Amino acid sequence: MKFHVYSAKYFEEEDVHTHYADRLNKVGKVSYYCELNTGNPIIELELSSLEDLITLSTELRVSLKLSRPYNEEDPFQLWIVDGYLE
Repeated sequence: MKFHVYSAKYFEEEDVHTHYADRLNKVGKVSYYCELNTGNPIIELELSSLEDLITLSTELRVSLKLSRPYNEEDPFQLWIVDGYLE
């Protein structure tokens, strides 16, 4: 299963990738690319099971939050709760 990864603390995807790529790669497969249609950078994390979310939370030592995407065809958004997140 795939997720788009975001951070409550780091607004720019490049900063999220810089701070978390190594730890994300320990649990799953991370891809960092730009969308063809918009040119927006995307961090995509592929996990093999839902249990990997628990492992990831332990590895990052923070909570995680899942959010439905605006576009039904996109993967769920996985938020790293490393700062204030309403």
